[in-house]
Amino acid sequence: MTRTVLLSFLLAFYPLLSHGQGSPVATPAATRPLFDADSSRIYTFVEQSPTVVLEGGWSALQDTLSRRVRKRLGASAQSMSGRIIVSIVIGPRGGVFEKKVVQGLNPQADAAALAALDNLPRFIPGKQNGQRVAVRKSLLVQLPPRP
Repeated sequence: MTRTVLLSFLLAFYPLLSHGQGSPVATPAATRPLFDADSSRIYTFVEQSPTVVLEGGWSALQDTLSRRVRKRLGASAQSMSGRIIVSIVIGPRGGVFEKKVVQGLNPQADAAALAALDNLPRFIPGKQNGQRVAVRKSLLVQLPPRP
């Protein structure tokens, strides 16, 4: 009984307490919204994932990126095989505003993969709590061995 009263008292007045720093403690997690729809935040998981405006969807986009990388590498691409994982951020308006290589193959192939991302089509942005938000997506650029 005493523990229950003490616990409920602490939970009720926790936001009003300070830790000697002169500033109030942050609101407990139980009373905060689970997701905030701040437009400056970059999400990795959202209620509605971004959609690529391309016939064939994400797999067609990955195939297109692989062809673009092979084309940019030219003759040196014949001897290369492997995969490059790139990360992009799709903004609330559907444009790509951040690109980086997460797992690379070699410097030339990595640069070609980033260059291949330059002319991506617009995306239908992801949504969280009914609002368009920035979402980070990873794409696989596959370079299969050539015979």
